[in-house]
Amino acid sequence: MAFEFRLPDIGEGIAEGEIVKWHVAEGDTVQRDQPMVEVLTDKANVEIPAPRAGTILRIVAAEGQVVPVESVLVVIGDAGERLDQVPAHETEREHGAHAASEEHAPAASSAPALAGAPGTQAAAAPPAARAGVREQPDA
Repeated sequence: MAFEFRLPDIGEGIAEGEIVKWHVAEGDTVQRDQPMVEVLTDKANVEIPAPRAGTILRIVAAEGQVVPVESVLVVIGDAGERLDQVPAHETEREHGAHAASEEHAPAASSAPALAGAPGTQAAAAPPAARAGVREQPDA
């Protein structure tokens, strides 16, 4: 059965990553732990391996695209499976940290968080925006 592989939480404080390069294409057969995609975060350039053997049915995130953690990157099916054989509702998520975090996630608050307040985290700028930022000399 096909499942959706999502961008994992690859480091503390990482909120998103930019897809740098795919090492696979739709229709390719992959082995477990085979290099699959290269992702750039604000802390590191990370190569993410295939979580299981199978066939790449759909690449969802394009090279150059910045995606939040837990966004679907790719749909992987059983060996020989084709996307047209899999109804959209029959894909399953990769099991792991995401399922556990959904069960125990606190309710969203409508009150805005104060920057720097205890228990809050600043939003990170996308890698492309950070690349354009330059230090300004003190006036």
